[in-house]
Amino acid sequence: MVAVFQNQCKLVHKDLLAGTCPWCGCGIINGQVVSWPPWPPRRVAAARVIVLIGMLKDENFRCAAARALGKLGPDAKSAIPALSELLNDKDEDIRKAASHALKKIQEEN
Repeated sequence: MVAVFQNQCKLVHKDLLAGTCPWCGCGIINGQVVSWPPWPPRRVAAARVIVLIGMLKDENFRCAAARALGKLGPDAKSAIPALSELLNDKDEDIRKAASHALKKIQEEN
């Protein structure tokens, strides 16, 4: 199921000149994410976590996906294993984004 969402989101982002991705809710202009959506109620957030975990596997989206998971905070606890794997990534920016996301997810409200 993750692969289906991930593939759909990639196609939409790549081809959307301006608008909102129906899969992740990001604002897109010329195929680039320009804004993250206001974070929704938990039911919708859970669906976004699934999509974002899938996006962590894509080199083009992993840094943005890690940041988005961090913004979801404790609602993204199911992403902890995938984010933990990124702590050993060769790219320093990705390691930093994963570390920051893990801190935000594990914070107590």
